[in-house]
Amino acid sequence: MLLHFVVISLFEERYASEARLGPKDPDHAHQRVAQTLGSMGVKAGPAQDPMWYLIREGRKVGYVKVFREERYARNWFRDLAGQESSQNFWAFWRDGQPLALVEGANARDANQFVKSMSLCRVRAFSAESAADTGWKKWISGHLTAEEVFLDRLRDRSAGKVEPPPEAKPTPEPARRKGQAEPSGWQVMHQNIGEGTRPSVELRQNITITGMAPSQPSAVLSVVFKLTSEGLVSDPEAAGSGVRFDRKLSFFLRPFRLPHAAEFVMGLATLDQSRADRFHVLASPVDLETSIIKKFSGSTDVANCVELLRLGKELLFTISDDVETLVKLSLPNDGEFRRLMDEAHERLMQTEITYYYMRQQLRR
Repeated sequence: MLLHFVVISLFEERYASEARLGPKDPDHAHQRVAQTLGSMGVKAGPAQDPMWYLIREGRKVGYVKVFREERYARNWFRDLAGQESSQNFWAFWRDGQPLALVEGANARDANQFVKSMSLCRVRAFSAESAADTGWKKWISGHLTAEEVFLDRLRDRSAGKVEPPPEAKPTPEPARRKGQAEPSGWQVMHQNIGEGTRPSVELRQNITITGMAPSQPSAVLSVVFKLTSEGLVSDPEAAGSGVRFDRKLSFFLRPFRLPHAAEFVMGLATLDQSRADRFHVLASPVDLETSIIKKFSGSTDVANCVELLRLGKELLFTISDDVETLVKLSLPNDGEFRRLMDEAHERLMQTEITYYYMRQQLRR
């Protein structure tokens, strides 16, 4: 089953629970692009982010748009949020017709705007089944706090923002706050050897206690490995430098998995100044421990490292498509940044030293 990101948009809140998933939007814009490419002998790929209308008594009351990547869903969501000032034409409607479908229409023609939105994650076999599942969960009130990014009904007179009652999550019982004790960063150096490159590994174990009687403690281990891939060019040449390979792993105990599975890992500063989510693959190490070391995005490791380098305390979470499974505090200060900068410098000097040693041996 694939993970989809579903944006539910409604301009008419009344009787929305009676609406059903209607026809698929033909995506005329994509068709025009495909025709243009076809005239040049290039075959266009399929539309990536399809949309289905929400229909009540033959009238459109909103739509459900399905994305394959969360960043695109969030961008679409934010574009709708401006309503009158939105840059997204799908925020503007007139008499039950989205202006995006009206030839020659502009924002001045609108008399309705998207008033309620939800962004949720749905695991389903296809985009259409994701749209149907997301909508059914919304009208049944089963969107959880983790699934709802923002769901609002704007009272224009009071300026108050409230989610519709059926979309409000059930309050969770108060949880005990655990105490996090970091071990301090351990540094391991690996110099050039047969079949190896110089590397530096930074490791820290964080023990969390006092969370609940049923789970007296947990250990989160953060392992970062920086490996040199060699000099770019002669050390004295302009633009010379060292190529690096960065690997980041998170070990969590207890986190029992019978087999590898996909999750969403979150890292956020406690002051909410920075937050990011990553699609990861977690695999069992033993009966009690699992490891996260496979990230789906090409820049995910770099973004995680950037968060660690901020030197701010972080919140570490692991979620599936239903709930948040792990929520732990990750103490953080400027030590990781200092050690990482030292590792860069050390590896660079090592590569330069070995370069000149090899030059001497060749004479």
